Amino acid sequence: RTLLESSNMYMIDRKYSKALEALKKARQEWIKKLAGDTLKGEVEMYFDISIGQVYEETNNLKVALRYFMKARSIDLYYNHPDKAFPFSCLG
Repeated sequence: RTLLESSNMYMIDRKYSKALEALKKARQEWIKKLAGDTLKGEVEMYFDISIGQVYEETNNLKVALRYFMKARSIDLYYNHPDKAFPFSCLG
């Protein structure tokens, strides 16, 4: 949780490389806590969208789009409330 909060603060302070670092480390830590299990789709989507937003802020739009499309491809059940989030990133 602290790493996720740190990534948000880094984004506010425009320290984008630090924000990416914190997000990627948080994802790794989360996976480690699951002891080999995979992340739930919603969690995977959160990380993909968050990383995409960092790239979007740095005007690296191709990479941002790749992460947003990856989030969109995550298979959630038909009427899952998070299913629409990736579409909001695609403008």
